[in-house]
Amino acid sequence: MIDTGFDSNALYSGYPYRCVAISKPADGIILKKIEYTFRTPKRCYKVIVEEYPYQVFVLKFHLCNHKGSPHKYHIQTDDQDAPRVIATCCLILLKEIKFKYKLASFGFIGANTILPAKEIKQKSLTSVQKKRLERRLETSENTRRFRIYARLSKRVFNPDDYLHIEDVLNSSYLILNRLNKEPDLVEKVAQMFEEYYLRDEPDNLPSSAKVR
Repeated sequence: MIDTGFDSNALYSGYPYRCVAISKPADGIILKKIEYTFRTPKRCYKVIVEEYPYQVFVLKFHLCNHKGSPHKYHIQTDDQDAPRVIATCCLILLKEIKFKYKLASFGFIGANTILPAKEIKQKSLTSVQKKRLERRLETSENTRRFRIYARLSKRVFNPDDYLHIEDVLNSSYLILNRLNKEPDLVEKVAQMFEEYYLRDEPDNLPSSAKVR
């Protein structure tokens, strides 16, 4: 389990956060949207938790000053602070959602990194810079974020209590609560997740998905 001590400077400790807004969208499939913020030594982050039918919660986060950007979920900071940022997001899921909603399930998309055009076009790169650029040029398949989130999900959400469904092709991940006895929960949530996030004409379960 990750260290979640607020007063600790450990690599995987989280930052203090606060809830800043709770809203209910007037239309669409989202039942509730809860917004949090937290600060690192260099940045301000916004975390958005969306509630969907069947007590499914999807967490997203981005830099506060990128709120209006269409690429806000794809930008990488290079602050070398990812462990504590991700740990803070896990804290929110564990303390604010999992603790309060006993049947809660979770899902996420590991967005691919999009680089600024000036960085892509930069010339006279050193070998180190070239390798760094190659690592950060991603498609939507098996992204770096997806791999990190998937590893952490298995540590935080015990497979004995949660069914893990990973779709490497789309870098999507579902964590379904085994206490939820909704009939055909896997098919219903997978279809909803695909319809809202991945495809215009979803299948019942992605052919690329693996249930663990």
